Amino acid sequence: MASSSNDLRNEEEGHSHQIDAPVKKIKMPFIITDNKQFAYVNVREFNNWRRINACQRPIDISMIFLWIVWFIAVIGFYSFVSFFFPTINQIIVCIFAGVLTCIQLATTLYIMFVETQDPVIQQQNKPRNLDYVKEMGVPVIGPDNFCHICQVTVERKTRHCKPCNKCVAGFDHHCVYLNTCIGSKNYSEFILLIYLSAFIALFFAACALYYFIQFFANKTQFKETVSYYFSSGKYAPVICDILLLLYCLFCLYAYFTVLELIIFHFKLWLYKMKTQEYIRKREDDPEYFENLKLKTLFKQRIIEIKDRQKTKRNRKRAKKQKQETEENNTIETEQESFDFRV
Repeated sequence: MASSSNDLRNEEEGHSHQIDAPVKKIKMPFIITDNKQFAYVNVREFNNWRRINACQRPIDISMIFLWIVWFIAVIGFYSFVSFFFPTINQIIVCIFAGVLTCIQLATTLYIMFVETQDPVIQQQNKPRNLDYVKEMGVPVIGPDNFCHICQVTVERKTRHCKPCNKCVAGFDHHCVYLNTCIGSKNYSEFILLIYLSAFIALFFAACALYYFIQFFANKTQFKETVSYYFSSGKYAPVICDILLLLYCLFCLYAYFTVLELIIFHFKLWLYKMKTQEYIRKREDDPEYFENLKLKTLFKQRIIEIKDRQKTKRNRKRAKKQKQETEENNTIETEQESFDFRV
């Protein structure tokens, strides 16, 4: 098995060096609706290409949808919902929401633009195998951790992302909504982003729901606000109340969508798995996860965290004691030296 893998590797390396014909730069479409473009484009041209950041063509249509949703939520809050707050509360709420939104935006941009390629690939800088033909369901990286496109032996947790056409360190999954890979370089930020996005969506929905109810609870104040900021028309309060309800439902839809993702990644944390590992395990052994009890796994994870914290504290304590011992020995040595001179 190992010898056949090595023979295949040698054949690929030799074949790639034999063909020195220049490769045309591939012309990617601006928008795509799926990530299987590698299956119906020129093999050599596609293998010569790799994604550098999320804004590089092709742009997944899911990312465009995500940004439309984000703009509707943010603009709807600041240009409509926030006006229903009293002046003092309005300033505080807008600053609070603004800080969270800026953190969310900065985190999103970091995830989209950080280089997720395995550093080993960059360090070795080997020529890519332009003639390797990808197959659906077949990993580009073999059992010996050798990537048949990048032609480098990579770490065990590295995977070659077919849509991005590059090896990604600590690969978790390819996110179509961010149009980039999620790996060790941006996984923590990805988790932060989904938690933050869920909180912001729920906060926006709660604000809209509160003032939707105010139409019935404090109708006079509601009408005055609508008349002052928007319109004094007869049906303006009713229209604004309907818009508040629609905005609330819109944000709740976004919240529950992200919440589902949070629950999924929380389960992955309990299973100690990456997304790709989970998918493969579920395909190979569908009953595996049915036999696992989440409550038991959660307790085990908490115990592991406490043990790691205890180990960390013990190491710090041992390091501190070592430093104190060295300092005491230094002082004693200096005193002995001084006594000797006297």
